Amino acid sequence: MADDVTSTPVEGTDATNRPTRHRQACQAARIADDYRSRDVVVLALTGITPIVDYFVVATGTSQRQIHAVADEISRVFKEDGDPRLGIGGHDNDSNWTLIDFGDIVVHVQDAEARTLYDLDGLWADAPRVDWQVATTDTTADTPQNSDSRPRFRHGMNLLAELRRRFHQALDGICDDPSEYTSMVRPAQDARFGDFQANCAMPLGKVTGKNPREVPGELVERLDVSKFV
Repeated sequence: MADDVTSTPVEGTDATNRPTRHRQACQAARIADDYRSRDVVVLALTGITPIVDYFVVATGTSQRQIHAVADEISRVFKEDGDPRLGIGGHDNDSNWTLIDFGDIVVHVQDAEARTLYDLDGLWADAPRVDWQVATTDTTADTPQNSDSRPRFRHGMNLLAELRRRFHQALDGICDDPSEYTSMVRPAQDARFGDFQANCAMPLGKVTGKNPREVPGELVERLDVSKFV
């Protein structure tokens, strides 16, 4: 009977998949940072434990913000064909949300939980990944060509990049970006025109500006002309 049993290898245990997992861990860190998490750290646990390859640890500023970070990371990973295996602490008032992607585990904690459980200290032997450098290196997972514009995986990550830049641009436009993000519905189309239209009216309400004037300011701040 044993000969009839087949096992499915865990993705992170194959060295050929580790560059992808490295990139994804850094991507999760970037999302947490873009959503105003603090002290974002990526710990490389390969060689230290067989259970997981990377921990992404971030400090959230509120329950709402922690939920937003978890939702966005889950959405982006799912779009990349890597849905989460489980999530804990997300549907209650827990001060610690854990997202399990198998070889990558994301921990978003409030400041009290971050200090109390001290995951950084518990895994002090794990190397820290410079995720800020890794997420700005567009050559690692894309082919080289004469066009310097970034290439997006599966042709579907343009909207994700627009969202990322948009949240950064919000800092310069309105005092409380979280007020805006609670109003706008996600664009379902990767065309910038649709994304822009979905953003203009609610952002106009938050900033007190004429919604007709908002898209032009967004275009300037997003600097999307380099890759659209």
